[in-house]
Parts: sequence; C-alpha cells; structure tokens
Amino acid sequence: MGRKIFALDIREDAVSAVLATSSFKGNSIEAYLHVPITGSPDSIRSAFETIIQEIKIEGSTCVVSFPAEQMSFRNITVPFKNLKKIRQVLPFELETTLPVSIENLSIDFITVRLSENAEHTDIIAACIEKKRLENYLEMLGDFNIRPELITVGGFPAANYLSKMDDFPGNGLILNIGKKSTLFIVANRHICLIRPLLIMNTGDSTVKCLCRSILQTLLSFKEIFKLDYQPEKMLITGNNLIGKDITTEMSRILGIPVKPSDLVKGSGFRLKNHMKRAWLPSKMDNAMALAHMEIMGGDAFNFQKARFDAKQYWIEHGKPILQAGIIAGLVMMLALFNIFFETHALQKQVNQIDQQTTDLFRSTFPDVKRVVDPLHQMREKMKAFEATAMFPELFVKKPLVIDVLNHISRQIPKTTDVEFTQLVINPETLLISGTTDTFNTVDDVKNRLKKVSVFEKVTISSANVDRAENRVRFKIKVDLIKADR
Repeated sequence: MGRKIFALDIREDAVSAVLATSSFKGNSIEAYLHVPITGSPDSIRSAFETIIQEIKIEGSTCVVSFPAEQMSFRNITVPFKNLKKIRQVLPFELETTLPVSIENLSIDFITVRLSENAEHTDIIAACIEKKRLENYLEMLGDFNIRPELITVGGFPAANYLSKMDDFPGNGLILNIGKKSTLFIVANRHICLIRPLLIMNTGDSTVKCLCRSILQTLLSFKEIFKLDYQPEKMLITGNNLIGKDITTEMSRILGIPVKPSDLVKGSGFRLKNHMKRAWLPSKMDNAMALAHMEIMGGDAFNFQKARFDAKQYWIEHGKPILQAGIIAGLVMMLALFNIFFETHALQKQVNQIDQQTTDLFRSTFPDVKRVVDPLHQMREKMKAFEATAMFPELFVKKPLVIDVLNHISRQIPKTTDVEFTQLVINPETLLISGTTDTFNTVDDVKNRLKKVSVFEKVTISSANVDRAENRVRFKIKVDLIKADR
C-alpha cells in the first residue's frame, strides 16, 4: 500500500495543491488543483474549501509551504558546527538584526555548506511572525488539515532544481509571483534567499526585476567574500510576465534564462488526461513540496517547535490507549505461559532427581547420607575400578569417530587415496586401502605421524595391484596408551 502525501503551496496570489502517492512501484500524482486568490483571509479560506471538495486527502501526510514574501531571511556565521548549539544561540544572534521582537517570531534554519573543512558554520535563518503562522494554521485546522511540515514557499522547488544534473554548480533560481523570491545557489547549495518586490508591469517589470537580482548578487558577494558568477537561471512561479521574459532577462543578466519543469526527470508519473492541464509554472512548487516529503533532506520546518502534546493526545489518545490495553493483555498471557512452563519443567527435574537418588540408594545401600547422587556414584565407580581384578577392562578405547576425524584432518581432499578397512584395538589401529603411487603411501604415513594420539606409524605392506593399476597398502598405527 502506497503512502499518500498532500502538498499545499500557499502564495499571495494563488494556492496550489498536489496529492501524490509513493510506493515500491514509484511515485505518481493522483490529483492536483490551482486556485487563484486575492490574498485576503476569506479568499484563502475559499480556496481551501474548493481544494478539499476536489481532492480526497483522508489518510494522507500533509505538508505546507507559506509565502516566502511574508518571511525574513538572514545569513549568519557561527563558530561551531553542533546543530543543537546553533539552535540555542540563534535567537540572540538574530535579535539585533530584526525590526521586531524575537519573541514574536517563529524561527528555523538550514546550513550552508560552501566548505566541508571550515571551522565555522554558515546558516540561513528564516523568520515568520507567530501570529501570522497561527492564523494560517487555524484556517487549515478548520478543514481538518494539520501539516507535519511547514516550510518556505519556493524553497522545495529551488532545492530540487539545484540538485539536477543539468544545473550548474553556481546558478540562480527565481520564483515569480505577486512578489518574487530569488534563490542563489553556490556549489550546488542554496546560500541566499531574498524576496524581491516588483513595482511595475510590462517591459519595465522585467528591467526592475533584473535590477533587483543584480543588487542581490552584489550583496551576496559582499556577505561571502566570493568572486561569484552565476552560469544559468531557472524561473518558475504563478506569474511569468509575458512570453519573452526569458529572452529579455537573459539579455540583461548576461546568462541563459529558462523556465523550469520539475515533472520531467522527477520520476513522478502523470496520467495522460492530467498532462494537458498541467502547467509547470503553477504546479512545480507544490510538486516539489511532495517530493521533499518523500525524499527527505535538510529543509526549513516551522512545525518542529509547535508539537502540541495535548492536541496529539486528543487525536491519537484513543488508539494509543487501545493498543496499550492489548499489549498489556498479551504481556500477561506471556507471563502466565512462562510461569506454567517453568512449573512443569521444575516438576520434571524433581522427578528425575528423585529417580537418581532412588537408583543410587538401591545400588549402594551402605551409603546413609545422599547429598549429590551423581557425584557420589562417580566416586564409587572410580574406587571400584581401582580395586577391580581386571583393571584393563576399564581402559577407555578410542572412539571411531575421533580416529576418523584425526585422519580426515591430515589427509587433503586432493590426495588420491581410498581407505577400504579400519580395525581399531585398544593399542593399535590397522588401516588398509589403495592409492595411485608408492610416494602417496609415504605421504599418508608421514601425515598420520602428525596426529597427537598416534605414537608410531609404520607401513606393513605396499604392493601394486596390476588388475586395477593401483597400489594396495596396509599401515599399522600404535596408539598412545591412556595412562600416559
């Protein structure tokens, strides 16, 4: 069964939604919708209602991006790499750079990896007003939408595009909307995020936008002290200004400018009847948001600090309680089973102990005190062997399996030898067999001499069997006596 992801990209001029499924067969887009809005709360609420009516989101994981234009971004350098320490000092580092109180902001950050060996850590911090965030979440909650990921609008698309094979190490990604956002990529990492304000329309809009991009590039070079030159720019967004925007921007910026299309090369399957209405400029951000949730990775998430234990218990308390009761019953049954099995085993042990004691008493009636019948019986047998009339009867004979084990360990598998007879006595071992040459017979004898329990090894006979063209041999082995 596939995992369902409901991605909701909220912009100032539109809301885009994608319902994606991820399974072992791959990723596919099941439904999508783009709803223009005016930016007012009533218009956003109306867009949510339309989307919920058109797309069935039950059982899906919800991820949301809020407008980047409503957030503040700061580049900061800290002298350590520990993420926990960075999170602790971040509010103090940001406090002097922001126009509002840090207590009224929700903050998250990502790291910028321009150099793996650097002693410091460069980060991008994103801030959004808590009140604004709460308003969005309240509206979503009215439609039973509770996101697990809340991130920066346009960031998922920019992050995805920056990792594409045909995107250069240094490049720009522009998300165009009512207010546009520029993402500067260096060494395939997003290193700067800046919302850009478009003041005019028509051709002057493109010029104004390019002017803001060039000013942001100068700021980036000053922050990182880099001789940075982008090689390419990709653009996406709800409001691509005119058909010739890429040509005009390429002329002004002096680099290739192309529109993005995330579906191509993303691995997401899109049904034929959906392809006709799919517009990458309007849907790329929502699709990239679903892709980010499926693939994971470093991302802004304003939901991290908003875990509400009470709300979580309200939503999931009943199934958790039911699961706890079932787990308790299973554990009780398991403990009862262990108790009864232990009781039965102990009863069997007691019976065997009693049988052993009875056997000992019947065999040695002269022993009055029985403490450990097995140990006492062994001691009695040793005393009996020492005083027996024929002690040689108690001499332990070598086990055939042990002798065969010693021989097999010494004779390699590659040796052409076949043993036909093995006679074991308390003091000797007679081996008969056939082999290919007399040298092999000598080799077998020499190898058997290495066995620790063989005292002496001699060849009794070795003759050529002309019928089989093989050498028949007999080897006598003197065993080490047990009392040595």
